[in-house]
Amino acid sequence: MAACKCAERSIGVCGQAAHPRPPCGGSLDKRRLRRAATRRLSHWGSMRFLLDTQAFIWWDTKSAQLSPRARSLCNASANTMVLSIASAWEMQIKIQIGKLQLAVPLETMIDDQRRNNGLELLPIALPHVLALSNLPSLSDHKDPFDRIIIAQAIVERIPLMSIDPIFSRYPVTVLW
Repeated sequence: MAACKCAERSIGVCGQAAHPRPPCGGSLDKRRLRRAATRRLSHWGSMRFLLDTQAFIWWDTKSAQLSPRARSLCNASANTMVLSIASAWEMQIKIQIGKLQLAVPLETMIDDQRRNNGLELLPIALPHVLALSNLPSLSDHKDPFDRIIIAQAIVERIPLMSIDPIFSRYPVTVLW
């Protein structure tokens, strides 16, 4: 395979070919990794993104709270948006206890996104559950839905789309 000529060359994150580590040999800061992940999007042409629950709701309802970058990535027909079954579970629980109201039934919302935008559903599998043991234990973040979604993003090696700043404290690529 020919060496890649992409902008990620100096930081070793391109998926097409192996690249040298940074010249300093040190670790990479998160900001550089996020910028590189964004550049990869145009380099690869299409990607999968795991939407957290709030990002999915804002995408579906065309809310102005979805960032312009997130909206652009969601609306790019080459990209595939992925929704964890954990998010569907979380939304259903919140609907039942009165903490979430949707304009349409949850089943309709998900079915419409699958049909109109190619939304992919991600089941919870044993490797996702076992990956929870590798997540840092944060005393101020115990949300089981967030943690399984983070574990899924890590196991599946897909970026997580979320506005939640707590996600950046985990070893996962977060885009917003």
